[in-house]
Amino acid sequence: MMGLGTWDVTVDILGIPYYNELRILGIQMTTTTNQTANKIWVLIAGTINVQARDTYYKTLNLDQRILYVENYLLAKAWYVAQLSPPPPR
Repeated sequence: MMGLGTWDVTVDILGIPYYNELRILGIQMTTTTNQTANKIWVLIAGTINVQARDTYYKTLNLDQRILYVENYLLAKAWYVAQLSPPPPR
């Protein structure tokens, strides 16, 4: 169980342990929305950066590069953006 916001985690409910972070449907959740958004977007930005570097050395023409960016690099970013908008930075 994860207490959200100002939830009192000292209260014992059926002996179920509390956690500060959980992964739900592939999204890392924390106790506050700001922490969750920052954690998600740092992870996504890092993943996109690594994948882009790996692809840089492949011999792809411009059309193939555009398709790769749209279909692979930004797919998870578009999915997560529906749940949590990216931070301003």
